[in-house]
Amino acid sequence: MPGCDKPRLSLKDGVMPELIVEEPTVLECIDGFGDCQGAVENRTPLSASGRSFPRCEKHWEARLRRQDELLRRYPEQPPHDWSPLDAGESWGSEDY
Repeated sequence: MPGCDKPRLSLKDGVMPELIVEEPTVLECIDGFGDCQGAVENRTPLSASGRSFPRCEKHWEARLRRQDELLRRYPEQPPHDWSPLDAGESWGSEDY
């Protein structure tokens, strides 16, 4: 299994079992181009896809800042001064 570092036995041609040790998978930062800093880990998903991606500490912090910007720009709830009468716009699917 990829990423598994536990040894396992394998029968080769039904004869003597041999010990197979698989090397752990090395993660590479998806945002890194030689400017990574810190440990690379699969990070908590921030999008609705639910997928986690490997990022180093530096690029993870940048991704968290970007997520904060997106949440400020596109909040889940309409602003207190928002009205559908302003331009005939809707905020969510229940407004249609």
